[in-house]
Amino acid sequence: MIFYLCSILIILYSFVNFKRGFIIFLAFKLLLVRNITLISIPGIPLLTLDMFMSLLYSFWFFLFKKKYSTAKYSFPYMSPGMLLMLSWTLSALFSVAGFSSEISVLIGDVANEFLLLIAMWETLEDKEDFDFLFGMITIVIFASCIYALVEYKMQTNPLQIYEMTLNKDPLKIIDFGYGIDKWRGYHVQSIFEHAITAGIIWALYSVFVMTSIVKYNEPLRFKAISVVTAILCLLAVILTKQRAGLVFFFIAALSFFKPKKKKLYVIFALVAIGMVFISPYLIDNINILLSLFSSKAQSQVGGSDASMRWEQLNAAFQLFFKAPLFGLGSKFDSVINNRYVRALLGGESIWFSVIPGYGLLGIVSYLYSAYWMLYKIPKYFRSIELFWVSVAYWVVRTLTSVPGMKVYLIYLFFIYFIKKSDRYKVYKGLRQNEWRLQGTIVHHKNVFK
Repeated sequence: MIFYLCSILIILYSFVNFKRGFIIFLAFKLLLVRNITLISIPGIPLLTLDMFMSLLYSFWFFLFKKKYSTAKYSFPYMSPGMLLMLSWTLSALFSVAGFSSEISVLIGDVANEFLLLIAMWETLEDKEDFDFLFGMITIVIFASCIYALVEYKMQTNPLQIYEMTLNKDPLKIIDFGYGIDKWRGYHVQSIFEHAITAGIIWALYSVFVMTSIVKYNEPLRFKAISVVTAILCLLAVILTKQRAGLVFFFIAALSFFKPKKKKLYVIFALVAIGMVFISPYLIDNINILLSLFSSKAQSQVGGSDASMRWEQLNAAFQLFFKAPLFGLGSKFDSVINNRYVRALLGGESIWFSVIPGYGLLGIVSYLYSAYWMLYKIPKYFRSIELFWVSVAYWVVRTLTSVPGMKVYLIYLFFIYFIKKSDRYKVYKGLRQNEWRLQGTIVHHKNVFK
């Protein structure tokens, strides 16, 4: 009941102050997983609390758009977002599982990976907005790290067990718990849906804090707590026993690396001190870190290797040719059960889902999205942070699956650094209406050149 009560209180508060209520929801959203449902009845599309609140705030914003829109630019990811939405829709319409089976996935994708992102972009503008949001997220992330340590000590996750009781349809209950496997031991996932997702979120938080302090000397709210939390996040990443979080951190950390910046060495000193306390956990799990570079260590921790990935890629293309244009739909594996579906092994890469599920249009859409995230936007706003976090995001999503990934957090990072860029600040007080759709200018100006 606690999740439902909190959601009601947040919604009620939003009637008094929409922007603050929306920001609180963005922090609360970190706690929401797919087992926390509003409608979970056999034969009826699933409605999670996360999906409901994301749709509610998205439509709430669009209903009063003129009142809440404060951004100086139109949403810069509009063009790839529109193309992705077209791909998802056509794939759902021509799905082998039927549109009724795909509708909940389609609505969830549109709400969480398009509409909500526009609402965030348009609503979050002032420094006070980001300060308040960072403070709320810091509280949640700090709590998640403490709970991760408790979970590791207990070797069980009571919160996850409780959340599974909130999903009333046994066929739709999601259990991503690893238990204690013979290769790596217990995988911590804390408040999040999956250990991989947990590691990426903790890594992203650490990178954000270090980049803000080292590179920009930002007076972050709860600065001392945020630094402690960033160090705890690194420990928590190790305790997930997953390589994805480590890969994400090592790549994204290039965002704040400035050799001549004195504060960099201060941060390194603090991290070194923190490592004294982390070292017992690091030593116990050193093979997981070494497996990124050593095949011998890889054999000791298990997991997928290169040959397995090639088999999965071959299986994905074999399924691709069954519906090459729009794909088989996101739920094709619930209808088709052949050796190629089994060879996908759950699709441990975004491309192993996109290629058979969304077809040629999906492949083009995701590649176009990657182009904008990796090149177009970082170049236009001259932001190295956007580039390295985008690289980390696409590398990790290519290497592994990310169940329950909080995509909106990646875009929060982008929105923050875009809006603190010099190029964005140039247009203070001047609203720029520039949207592009497949190369066609929708409004009278386009600045993304």
